[in-house]
Amino acid sequence: MPKKLVWNSGYSVGNETLDNQHKKLMDLCNKLAISDGQSDAQFHEILDELSAYARVHFATEEALLLACGYPLLGTQQEDHAEYEKQVVETLAAASNGTLDKVELQRLLSSWWNDHILISDRDYRGHVMAFSSGETTPAEKPALKFSTGEKVLALRKKTGLTQTPFWSRIGLTQSAGSRYESGRNIPRPVQHLLQLVYGTDKQSAELLTWLRYPGKF
Repeated sequence: MPKKLVWNSGYSVGNETLDNQHKKLMDLCNKLAISDGQSDAQFHEILDELSAYARVHFATEEALLLACGYPLLGTQQEDHAEYEKQVVETLAAASNGTLDKVELQRLLSSWWNDHILISDRDYRGHVMAFSSGETTPAEKPALKFSTGEKVLALRKKTGLTQTPFWSRIGLTQSAGSRYESGRNIPRPVQHLLQLVYGTDKQSAELLTWLRYPGKF
């Protein structure tokens, strides 16, 4: 990396959580750039941490942008997927002992400039409008698995027996069996069913609504 990255207020995207995550990512990028005196094990450890933290950041960012109704969310998700692909390839090279540290530093510098300083700043206005209450909130997502009949059909579609199906959301077979037989399904259980077994879109919409209840 040509030089150490230093945070300044001009990098802010208008959301404290995302700004703090960007600062953390910057710190990890800087740690990787300072390769002198680091063992390969230390270098790989920081690289693993950066990879894991980037996934956390991407999930947080995408959930907020979904809540904001950001029109370029799809492009943002594509950028995230491309970065993760590059990191996976880098980690594979590292595990094979063929990691090019100079190339990695170039990749991180390019990613910081393209993702943080350009791509992410494009959504700043949407995030700030959302935070100030100027945007129209999304509708509360419909819960798809609200009755025993619907849940039974879902379970049969998955091909799972009751025990593995219900254990994935922390319930026993006997409790799940009662719900399938028609007992009223509590709202938290409906939430878990949708988060675990819903489509990606259904899960994302519900997760956004749960994370940002004050906006809906």
